[in-house]
Amino acid sequence: MKQKIGRPRGSGPAQLVRAVLTNAFYLAVKELEQRGTPLSELLAEQLDADPLGTLTKLKAYLPSENIRAHPGSSDCCRYLCQTTSTEAPTKRNERP
Repeated sequence: MKQKIGRPRGSGPAQLVRAVLTNAFYLAVKELEQRGTPLSELLAEQLDADPLGTLTKLKAYLPSENIRAHPGSSDCCRYLCQTTSTEAPTKRNERP
């Protein structure tokens, strides 16, 4: 078996940066809650303002599931279906 060259996976300096960022994020969420504004409230406001953009940015952090297999089954999917169906068509979606 060929021996791998280089640093073992997960042992580099990026692990320290990740730990520091994770800790700072948790401290920021704790600060928000102490101010009386939980993260869930901020996310709800952002989802109301821009549902597609918010979910696009958060999709890497959300659990993956095949929505096409069971459309409309989750609250998130129902919310998106309601929001997108009531919006006026954009120029890209308009038919001549």
